[in-house]
Amino acid sequence: MMKHVALSLVISLGVAAMAAPASAQEGPKLYVFTSGSLGGFPKAALQMGGQGNIDWAPVSFYVLKHPKGNVIIDTGNNDKTITDPEGWWGPLAKGFGLKMTKDDAIPAQLAKIGLKTDDIKYVVVGHLHLDHGGNVGQFPNATLVAQDDELKAGQRAGRRADDDVEGLPSLERRLVHARHPTTGF
Repeated sequence: MMKHVALSLVISLGVAAMAAPASAQEGPKLYVFTSGSLGGFPKAALQMGGQGNIDWAPVSFYVLKHPKGNVIIDTGNNDKTITDPEGWWGPLAKGFGLKMTKDDAIPAQLAKIGLKTDDIKYVVVGHLHLDHGGNVGQFPNATLVAQDDELKAGQRAGRRADDDVEGLPSLERRLVHARHPTTGF
């Protein structure tokens, strides 16, 4: 008798579970993308005492899909380097072995997870080098989170008028002031 009661209970719970729609809350999700790659340059450029050359290194950026707002962490190489790497990076494009295709472009990468540039609420950049802050201008509706010194360096004189950080003046800025002169932490 007890077997039949237990079996009936298991069957009833199984039917109830199939009939009830899933109502689990969607939590944050982290995605990793590449914005092209670099290669053929000395390891010493990235690592003190490094020997030999870097054969290939992805230029990564990250997207955090979050219920309170989507975040992009770094923005990779500027998408304009797809068609004009030397015109955009100058001799650094060849020196760092910059490679990028139309599939590496920010809109193409975001589309893979159902997002557009307008869906990004926060742009967080560790620094504004060409391979980290290259596409900040594609997020004019986002809040930029950057260190004050990096923002100033990114806007200094001598950069091209249509440079990677051209969109910075239109972005709302939330500046993070560095506490440590070397690490920024």
